[in-house]
Amino acid sequence: MIDPFNFLLHCNRLAARKSAQAELLREALSEDFEALVYPAIAVARAERGPIGLILHSILCDHPNPVLCMTLGDSIPVETIVLREFALEVLHQKLRVLATLFDADPVMTSIREILADVPRFELPPNLSISLLGGNPSLKPGIDAPTISDLHLRSLALARTLVDLGTWHQSLGNHEASVGAIQKAERVLRPVFESDQTYLGFYSEVLNSLGAAHFDAGNPGLARELAVRVGQLNADTKRGECAECREAVAVAGLLLSKVLADSNHLPDALCFAESVVKDFMVFYKSDPGRFEHQLPDVMANYVTILRRSGFYKRASLLAQESVQTVNNLVPYSADAFLPQYGKALGSMSESFVITGDLSSAMKAAGVSVVIFEELNSLRPGVFGINYCLSLIQLALASALFGIFEVFCG
Repeated sequence: MIDPFNFLLHCNRLAARKSAQAELLREALSEDFEALVYPAIAVARAERGPIGLILHSILCDHPNPVLCMTLGDSIPVETIVLREFALEVLHQKLRVLATLFDADPVMTSIREILADVPRFELPPNLSISLLGGNPSLKPGIDAPTISDLHLRSLALARTLVDLGTWHQSLGNHEASVGAIQKAERVLRPVFESDQTYLGFYSEVLNSLGAAHFDAGNPGLARELAVRVGQLNADTKRGECAECREAVAVAGLLLSKVLADSNHLPDALCFAESVVKDFMVFYKSDPGRFEHQLPDVMANYVTILRRSGFYKRASLLAQESVQTVNNLVPYSADAFLPQYGKALGSMSESFVITGDLSSAMKAAGVSVVIFEELNSLRPGVFGINYCLSLIQLALASALFGIFEVFCG
């Protein structure tokens, strides 16, 4: 019997070289999509190639709402080739939730929030657990308790935040803000009635702030980051891991906002504190914080360099490259963009400190990385590719001038 993973791996490699093979891969996946989707996700994580877009295309052409209710946890938090697929999975999951809430007489306010979400025609006897169980065909559930309502709201808010995050990764900033705003509206009454949800509510506010910042609204981003700090000010931070994390993420956002408005001393203070916090978080739970650490370090490097601390920025840039380089072998699909950015940042630091040969080498590797990523997703990585080329050209030109005058 042919192993599905190895079969799809071989097909994906062929499809990456010949467009005709991509249609054969699509036909193979379409024949038994529910059985092959999980090994296909594993192939996408291991090899990249066209398989991610093919999965997305199949799911768009043949919606599978029941499958999408359980598929989200199988998609990695950070990925290049599965971004569009992850977005469609969450779109379909949201449509299922909206349809289910239509039948619940006590969820009026949520139905208003989801008024613009298209509905599915679901089987009348479909019962879906929002607590992690699998969808099944059985009679409807009993009337919900207050606890049930909270859990349903939490499931919906999590779906909306994740939807906004995937929109953000594809550069759909307005859609990202809209989805996370809905999540905040869903979660706010739950938090106001039960303060034990402070951690998740703070996460939603931080996500909304980050979305606003990327959408060009630094003022709103700052307000939300400050709000997170205020909400967590009265908690016993030493005893609450979620609170410490929320305040650190808010500090990261504040440092970006302050640096954007040229308040560099304050930005540097926040950035330094955040790096220290995340180093502690990462040591205690590497798997959970490895995706955030590269962004935290890159932000600190940028602010150090802008503040004139070139040597410190150069040393930290090299440490950042080494940190991400250690992660790439485990999941290139997740960490390759961060690696390319870290190399570009290190090249900038080398240029400033006069190590032009090392600057050229780092920029050259960054160009190779973003050239590949741009071939996969031009709309997402085109700017990064152009910036890496500019950095290489700058380092090369300065190296040439140095050779002329000092050679």
